[in-house]
Amino acid sequence: MTDSHLRAAIRIALAARGLEFEHSTDSAEQWSNGVALRENILAGTIGANDLERLQQLMPEIWDRVPLILDLGFRQTSLFQTLIAETTELAEQSAILGAAFNLAITFIDYFVDELGAGDSLFHTLDASLIRNIFVAPQLAAGYLANQTRRSQDVREKCLLGLVAFCASRGWHLVQATQNQSAWEDLGRVIAQLLESEREVSRAVSPTHAETHRLLPYVEAKSCLPSVAALHVARLAHRPSEAASGSDLLTVASRVGTIFWRIDDLVDLIADMRAGTPNGVALRLADRLIAEGRASASDKDIYDEVEREVEELAELADFRFATETAEQTVTSREGLSRFAELLIAGWTGARGSEESFRRAAAPPDDANVAPALRFLLRQQADGYREAIHHLHFPRLLDEGIRYQTLPALLSHRAVILDALLDAAEAGLKCPPRVLAAECVAILRSKHRDVRGGWSYMQDASELPPDADDLGQVLQVLTRYGGHELASICEEAVRLLLDSSEEDGSFVTWILDPDGRSFAHERMLSYLGVMGGWGIHPEVVANLLYGLCLYDPTRYRAPLHRSVKYLEKVQNADGSWSSKWYTGPFYGTWRVLSVLSRLTPGSDTLARARGFLLASRHGDGAWGEGASEPLSTALALLSLCLDGVHPDAEVLLSASQYLSRTQRSDGGWVSCPWISFPTVDGPVEHGSASITTAFCLKALVATRNLLGQQLDPVLQAQLVAAQEGDE
Repeated sequence: MTDSHLRAAIRIALAARGLEFEHSTDSAEQWSNGVALRENILAGTIGANDLERLQQLMPEIWDRVPLILDLGFRQTSLFQTLIAETTELAEQSAILGAAFNLAITFIDYFVDELGAGDSLFHTLDASLIRNIFVAPQLAAGYLANQTRRSQDVREKCLLGLVAFCASRGWHLVQATQNQSAWEDLGRVIAQLLESEREVSRAVSPTHAETHRLLPYVEAKSCLPSVAALHVARLAHRPSEAASGSDLLTVASRVGTIFWRIDDLVDLIADMRAGTPNGVALRLADRLIAEGRASASDKDIYDEVEREVEELAELADFRFATETAEQTVTSREGLSRFAELLIAGWTGARGSEESFRRAAAPPDDANVAPALRFLLRQQADGYREAIHHLHFPRLLDEGIRYQTLPALLSHRAVILDALLDAAEAGLKCPPRVLAAECVAILRSKHRDVRGGWSYMQDASELPPDADDLGQVLQVLTRYGGHELASICEEAVRLLLDSSEEDGSFVTWILDPDGRSFAHERMLSYLGVMGGWGIHPEVVANLLYGLCLYDPTRYRAPLHRSVKYLEKVQNADGSWSSKWYTGPFYGTWRVLSVLSRLTPGSDTLARARGFLLASRHGDGAWGEGASEPLSTALALLSLCLDGVHPDAEVLLSASQYLSRTQRSDGGWVSCPWISFPTVDGPVEHGSASITTAFCLKALVATRNLLGQQLDPVLQAQLVAAQEGDE
């Protein structure tokens, strides 16, 4: 798991709770304000040559300086609205808050990135901090002397920022005579630096030592917001506003948001570096309680879910208890600031969906009811779609039969249909799409590498290429490369074991696996079976690669064409190991070949099969017409290089219109089908049938809209209105 993927996972977990961040206007304003603050503050701190050198030495900090300054400015300004009416010194106080925020960032950089905590705290010692607040002229002289002696431009800039803050703060105190706020600020900064110093001394701390350090870890992240409150108070005379415990509670809560999101975003990096981290500590405590030695990706997703739930509650000030200092407007402002804060830390860029939305929804009376049906099923946890599979388990006491639920692959297929609907412009709630992605991530196999398996509650069942392909597709469509990158390890395991023709077996096994869980899986496959190479599975994964990164995976994608063409049946179809009938496998393979070999004879033969197997009513099905086969055939015919005359698509879509139920769904049709030693297994659901029918209607509408003449378009609309 990478840091960028973790941030993407955090973003979708937040979006699942309705926290989506619009960056367009705010980010431009933040950047513009931050650039102006940078000129105001740094230009008088160090010379132009030093600024250029600073930019070269600290590019990762320099690029963020405007946003860091704006954040401090906004936080201080926000706290001023909670204290009293704005004063003429409000802007000066906010500029001080901006400079203070940048100084704290520099201190963190010296401690965390440069490992220079000892040298830093030798200069910024307790006596200097005390003198800043009781003997400012003495402190100013000391800072000026230390700045002249320093040979490191980074240290010179930090000392210059400290001097700027001391001078600006003392100027405010002289103007407002708010000595109480000045003294409170001094105490908080002393506590803050002590916490920074204490944490900087920790080198790969033990679990017990990390518990001891946790209050300091919390303080170094929370106290800057409390300090910003006292900076805001400096703009007011003591008689203009009381300090108020309610204000301190609000500032501490904002600081807690800083702490929690910072530790959550840095979770992986801190775990690898052995840096004290509150989220990592809670995760370690949970693993110890469960008797497990290390965290898996699933454990991290579970922890993200817990943390995000608490963050969402912390960030919602709108329903907090109203106090004298907290009006409705200020509570909304606090919530907005908290959301901007979280967005900044997670790299949010507005709505997480990477797909394009249509300007207007399709003019189709069947698509919207189908979407509403699926949304109702989602709200019910897709109980109707769950496959309750009775199968042999490999337990400690031996082989025992159990019935367990399977939902992952069904959930991913339905999400794919929901994404089609959203892309077409229908109103599909973003938080539903995000929640489904979160559920899929949390279904990842806990014990081994390889991704996802059909039955999450059967740990001995290995991950498989079919589920991996479906997961890769929906994660790529919703969150792009960052979110779907978690699939790369499993993809590599598959491709490394592929045959010369680009095919690979269904089960994903780790060649380096030496764990008890891995050995248990190998033993179980002798019971479960399912070995072999299956075209619908290969194609499902390959289509995911086509969406995810077709350039990077160009060689294996094109190598696989040989296999897919080789296993085409004489009638032009493809068979499936795990699914009912010829139409699912045919659609899966054609989805890949239509991208890789457009215009090939293979596509022409498949088109011939689809047209030849069509019934007189314009639909498809083995024996008799039924909606699922019709939808799968329609999806195949809508692919580039395959689609026939418009009349074929028109009559098939009219069949789906006629067979749609009043609740917006279609009847359950067999979808899953595979042989076992105990007899064939078959499963279908109205949700799955409806998902494929929805996909087919959207695809057909897109294609018909491009090629139908006005007469046929009118016929289609009239037919659908009549069915409605």
